[in-house]
Amino acid sequence: MTFRRLGSQADTPFAAVRLCAQALVYGTLKPGERNHRLIADAHHHGPAQTAPNFRLLNADIPAADHGGAARIEGELLTITSEQLARMDRLEGHPDWYRRECVPLADGTWAWLYLHPISPSAPAYRVIERGIARWTGGQRGARRPAGGRA
Repeated sequence: MTFRRLGSQADTPFAAVRLCAQALVYGTLKPGERNHRLIADAHHHGPAQTAPNFRLLNADIPAADHGGAARIEGELLTITSEQLARMDRLEGHPDWYRRECVPLADGTWAWLYLHPISPSAPAYRVIERGIARWTGGQRGARRPAGGRA
């Protein structure tokens, strides 16, 4: 399978922007996580995965990047331009996280926020293949009272 890299909205052709009326959120923007309130009014389609072209840093604040063979799992949303602008502000696009239109496992396309993963990141935190699912926020949310896991 060949992947077409479309880049950020600033350098994306108009047709590609239309292809990306959806976003795949995989971290703190997912339902139940601390930043979901920013896009709670988006239309939720449920779980989805990218095509196997990525890797995920599974840390307190996750980061996805090109260069692996993992499918990033997240929540697929249909979003408005206003919701996209809110997400861009949160993610610091294009200076911190970079938004790209990427292929999903089902052949459709969605916006995904990417951030370079440092070579010094602990190897046990980087998911390079298989299904890459962020657990950082959920792990903290499920900690019982008293602070023990």
